[in-house]
Amino acid sequence: MPLEKDIATLPKNDREQLKIQLREFKGRPYLDIRIYWTPDAGQTWSPSKKGVTVGLARLADFQDAVTRAAAMVKELEAAGQIKIPAAGGAEPE
Repeated sequence: MPLEKDIATLPKNDREQLKIQLREFKGRPYLDIRIYWTPDAGQTWSPSKKGVTVGLARLADFQDAVTRAAAMVKELEAAGQIKIPAAGGAEPE
């Protein structure tokens, strides 16, 4: 059975969510970050083509980049250059 482990599901809006999973393709594990969509008010969710896969060999580099991005966002917010919307607020489409 192929690897498929849910890590997080983050709501984007009423019809989309960002799903982070560990998955496997042709015996190779990877991190999958993908937008899922629903045609029926959340009864079923389907993966879209919008997403990115990260091979596990690059996972530490990806984690470092996300950590640096979070630090940059914090600095820009403290400087008043950006404002972070509250969770559930409007996100770019």
